[in-house]
Amino acid sequence: MNEKILLLLVLIGIALPASAMDLSGGLGTGFVKMGYLNEQLEALAARQEAEFSPIRQAWDVQLEVWPWSQVGFAVRVLSASGVIHDRISERLSSVALGIEACGRFRLPMFGRPLRIEGGLGVYGAALSGAMSGKGLGFGGYAAVGLPILSLGGLRLNIKAGLQYLPFRSIRDGGNIIAPVGMAAIDFSCFFIGLDLLFGR
Repeated sequence: MNEKILLLLVLIGIALPASAMDLSGGLGTGFVKMGYLNEQLEALAARQEAEFSPIRQAWDVQLEVWPWSQVGFAVRVLSASGVIHDRISERLSSVALGIEACGRFRLPMFGRPLRIEGGLGVYGAALSGAMSGKGLGFGGYAAVGLPILSLGGLRLNIKAGLQYLPFRSIRDGGNIIAPVGMAAIDFSCFFIGLDLLFGR
């Protein structure tokens, strides 16, 4: 998985001429519910008569390219994990990789360029550790960014917003897991983060 992510990022960087676009990269975090996965963690821990730490916090790493001033593309990687605390700790990790089409515009506010952006895309997710499985999902985000530091063509922004990214079902071998009333994996949350923009 890590090699594929790295290759994808390199290909995007080569495919578009840097002189004609903005580039940005960032890191974000948010608190997710992961209702189904936490139920499974709790059941596994009870069977082993062990304590567990539920899946709560998710991390998000993104690379965005903006060939046009208001339209761009993003590659995002999200991850979250929980742990069963036994003699040998067992982790349940969820990772999602997606490609999004993004839009943005700037709105002057209090003399500063407030950036409003959003994106929609397709994601693949995988579970590892205490459970396994893969799923496909569609989702997106809406966020507001505010520059906190500028240096030449570089701008450091703080960004906050809402993310909607449920995976309704996952496939584990020949079995399809589709919980009733909740998503099998759910990265939906309010998030906050930082991104570094190079360009216009």
